[in-house]
Amino acid sequence: MSPVHTGAEALELLRTLVDEAAADPAFVQAFVPRCEGAVEAAVALTDGLRRRLGPRPPIDAGAVQVGAALRGVGQLVSPPSPAEGRRLLLARGLPDHLASLSLTLEGGPRDGLAIEALLVVLAEVLATGERDPALEAHVVERLARASGHARWRVNEIADSVFEAVATRGRERHRRDSPA
Repeated sequence: MSPVHTGAEALELLRTLVDEAAADPAFVQAFVPRCEGAVEAAVALTDGLRRRLGPRPPIDAGAVQVGAALRGVGQLVSPPSPAEGRRLLLARGLPDHLASLSLTLEGGPRDGLAIEALLVVLAEVLATGERDPALEAHVVERLARASGHARWRVNEIADSVFEAVATRGRERHRRDSPA
C-alpha cells in the first residue's frame, strides 16, 4: 500500500476498505459522504487556523485530514469496533499515530489527546454544521498554550474559523440532503 498523507489519499483507502467489507449499501451511501464532508471541514479548519494563527502552534494538517477520513473505519468490521478499525488500518501500513486517530470519539475524554485528535473530532462536528462550545473551548485553550498567543486572541480567531467551517457544513448538508 502506498503511504497515506492527505485526506484525499485516506478517502481512497476508505473506499477500498468499504468495497472489501461489502458493507450494507444504505450504510455506505451515508458513511462515505460523511467522511468526505469531515475531510472538507478538516482542510478548511487547519488552513483557516494556520492562515490566521501562523506557524505556531505546529499542527499536522495531513494527520487531521487522514483522521477525519478514517475516524469511523471501525464501523466497517463486524461487530463494529474502533479498536478493530485501528488494527485494520495498522495492517494496511498506516503508522500508529495516524491509525490511532480512528479511536477519537466525540464526547469522549479529551485530556491527553494530541491537538490533531481534537481537531479531528471538531472537524466532524463542524462538518455537520453544528458547534460544540465545550470542545471548541478545549481546542482554543490548547492552541493558546501551544502558540503563546493570548487566549482571548486565539478565541477570537478560532471562533471565526469555526463558524466559517460550520456554515460550509450547513450549506453542504442542505445541498446533499434529499428535498
